Amino acid sequence: MYKKITEKSFLFFFAAFVCLLALGIFFKPADAVAAIVTGLKNCYYKVIPALFPFFIVTALVMNTPLKNIFGFVFLPYTRLLKINTPAAASTLLLGFLGGFAVAGKSIDILYRTNQINEKQAALLLCCCVGAGPSFVISSVGYLMFNNLKIGIFLFLSLTLASLFTGVLMKFVLGNTAEAVSWHEPQNDSRSYSSVFTGAVAGAVDSSLIICAYVTLFTYILAVLPLPKQGVTALFCTIFLEVTNGCISAAQFGNIYWCVGALSVLGCSVFLQLRALVSENISLMPLAVSRFIHLPFSISICWLFLRLFPQEISASANFSSEVLQEHFSLPPDLCLLLFVFAAVVAYEIMPNKVFTNTKK
Repeated sequence: MYKKITEKSFLFFFAAFVCLLALGIFFKPADAVAAIVTGLKNCYYKVIPALFPFFIVTALVMNTPLKNIFGFVFLPYTRLLKINTPAAASTLLLGFLGGFAVAGKSIDILYRTNQINEKQAALLLCCCVGAGPSFVISSVGYLMFNNLKIGIFLFLSLTLASLFTGVLMKFVLGNTAEAVSWHEPQNDSRSYSSVFTGAVAGAVDSSLIICAYVTLFTYILAVLPLPKQGVTALFCTIFLEVTNGCISAAQFGNIYWCVGALSVLGCSVFLQLRALVSENISLMPLAVSRFIHLPFSISICWLFLRLFPQEISASANFSSEVLQEHFSLPPDLCLLLFVFAAVVAYEIMPNKVFTNTKK
């Protein structure tokens, strides 16, 4: 009986939510259009430049023998978690450098190739899912709080909190050292070329998924009848979406609210992870781990600010246009970097890859 009541209640609220989204197009057409345009701009200026290259790098690392050596610095930590595959250490490094989407994608690759089991995948999500340094240091620290050092302290606090949380979550999840059967694939020149083309195609697919959710939640925040000011609005934005939660926290001038937004992650991040990782990997441990991660991250950030006091001044001018002005590269420099990367790729890749491709 209780289960049926719960299901009916959920269905009712879900139907009301869907109706509000649909009605928003008719009753707030200007806000809806503006929100979608803003979401697409955020994808153009922030999401794609930050994530697309990392998605390619993730696939190239995790589908080649590089996965066994790339994250060697985290090998002692993964051994502590009873995850014996060396590729798990590379997953941690990629996750910390690329953010939650890259972490989810690399963990999914390990799971789908039978290198880790469901519990180990869920544990790794607790260890390395979070905002990447490009967003935390540049966008939050430099643009929102006008202080690059604050961004560095934020990123270090969140990363250390994730590592501590991972150790504690190992005891919550119990035995994660269940046997998994996998074999190292034999990579010849033809398979290397397949890995590269597959990495690019997968990066496009993953980037589109992320952009869809970014645009959707920008629309949701615009059309739903949510409070626009005050603490209630702050909690709503933090619960729904990380970027807008950080912007609201910055407008309050409170660095610890911003830590909370980055630690909690928000519904948008959880839905994006659900789209990126296998359905067999539960996200419930990650949700539970936020109750551990939040006090850890706030405490570590507080300690950094006590040891290295910083002047905190929030900026109200954070937007896609401001981000473009500060971080866009000139076209000629972009072309030069692309040519340089192509030359390096040609030199380090086996010559047979290019000859087989031509054939």
